Amino acid sequence: MADEADVRRIALSLPDTVEVVDRFGFSVLDKGFPAVLIRLAAIDVDELEELIVDAWRCQAPRAVVKEFDERFS
Repeated sequence: MADEADVRRIALSLPDTVEVVDRFGFSVLDKGFPAVLIRLAAIDVDELEELIVDAWRCQAPRAVVKEFDERFS
């Protein structure tokens, strides 16, 4: 089971990601993530990470995604 701490840890580990101050959310270079609504009690951490990384890939610049892929592949 995942929790908010897992969401925060995963999201903030991604390049150029910051937490939105006035609500529980994250952005990449001032662009909000596509909405990812998840019941944390119903998902494991590995699946949560996959969903967050996929959402990050949609918002991050291509060069940043390419660098990330090269670094972690």
